[in-house]
Amino acid sequence: MGSFVDTAAAAAEVGKICNAHNSIDIDFTVLLTHIGFEEDRHLARQLDPAWGVDLIIGGHSHTLPEHAVEENGVVIAQAGTGTDQIGRFDIIVDTDNNCIDSYTWHTVSITAETCPRNPAMEQVLHRFTSQVDEKYSHIVARFRRELTHPERTRETELGNLFADIFTRSLGIDIMLIGSGSIRAEKLGPIVTYGDLIEGFPYDDGVFMFKVTGQQLRQMLHYMLREEAYTGHTEFYQLPSTLRLRYDRAKGDFDYFTYCGKEVGKEISDDALFTVGLQNYHFKNIESFFNISYDTICKLQKPRSVATSCQDILMEYFREHEMLDAAVDGRMTILPSTAQTG
Repeated sequence: MGSFVDTAAAAAEVGKICNAHNSIDIDFTVLLTHIGFEEDRHLARQLDPAWGVDLIIGGHSHTLPEHAVEENGVVIAQAGTGTDQIGRFDIIVDTDNNCIDSYTWHTVSITAETCPRNPAMEQVLHRFTSQVDEKYSHIVARFRRELTHPERTRETELGNLFADIFTRSLGIDIMLIGSGSIRAEKLGPIVTYGDLIEGFPYDDGVFMFKVTGQQLRQMLHYMLREEAYTGHTEFYQLPSTLRLRYDRAKGDFDYFTYCGKEVGKEISDDALFTVGLQNYHFKNIESFFNISYDTICKLQKPRSVATSCQDILMEYFREHEMLDAAVDGRMTILPSTAQTG
């Protein structure tokens, strides 16, 4: 299974930063990451102890371990999902050797008992709530009905809507939307600005590049490998221009067609397509799609075609009312033999 990120490159970058400050007497070094618990462990194993990294506090995989773990002398912890609980470290630092002498870690549930109300803090916050509410409560879109995104590893209504919006707005053949970018399980029929940024919070840009039909097939075949169905890989929502059916038992496509120009025609190996990816996914294209940056540059140098995904959605919403989307069969995944048995 491929890594979500290039942890070797990340470790090297950590080394550069730590070495750049080696003239300063630093007692304690913490890495804040968002790459997932297993990737944190992989990263820790690649850190040189001489760099002095003591602690990794991570996110992304929403892991809630029973206790903090240690890898290569680095302590690692996450604290689950949202604000149900927070992780608490009590650490004694050995300042002579610039390392952790001892520590305890546990989670604290966020309840009225553990986190009593603070009237003074509430007064401070109240000064800002009206301004915040005004900004985030205004309506930016109206759908015909509530649209859903219940699972990351299958075609969804919201995924279809967003993939189609980006494909049309950017004038490209295929926009592949990261399923994990859509954080809401449902949205609409009334959508406020707050709903939008909570449901689609990653406001990065979009890169466009060209691939052949053969490369596109290989990219999506890699996306649909078995690791995808246990949540260990990235997954993507497709625009209506694509139609595919993947048989997990065979490990191959039954059909793979492009409907933008010639409806129902199987994609030929030498066909050319412009593809859009959010910046984060483009930067990790080799890990996520098993295709190298150098390979895609052979057809055309990739270029940035948008700086804000949220701006694209907002502009489209302003120009289109009563939007709707359905799961229409653009991505059919047949179960494996084990599931059917």
